[in-house]
Amino acid sequence: MPFWAICYCVVIVFSAFFAIYAFYKRGLYYVPGQLLSSLFSVMMFMYYYDVFFHKPDSVIVILFMFLYILYWECWENRNLFPLVENKKVDISKSTFDLTKRPVVSGNMFMAMVAVIIIISLPLIYTVIRLIISYY
Repeated sequence: MPFWAICYCVVIVFSAFFAIYAFYKRGLYYVPGQLLSSLFSVMMFMYYYDVFFHKPDSVIVILFMFLYILYWECWENRNLFPLVENKKVDISKSTFDLTKRPVVSGNMFMAMVAVIIIISLPLIYTVIRLIISYY
């Protein structure tokens, strides 16, 4: 496994523990769900680079894992994304508070989405290459 992939997997693990530490009060399902999402993300790299595990016999397993990652990160964590300002809600002026949803400008929200997509590119690249390897 290349060094960048190892570093990326370490970042995934650290971010999972941070999310669990910061948001463990969200419900009993949150901790196992976040761990499973992070585990699936790291396993994508392990399958692709054939480290410790061989890839599953069916691409359906990979697709299920990837769909679960997308579900968890987009739907279950939807309340972690900031709100976009409108006429009724003003931009947050205080420090960033993890207990409330911050309100940001439309430009800031688009910049945040762009950063999230850029950060996700190595995982998306690895998943696409893994799926292609089945054909």
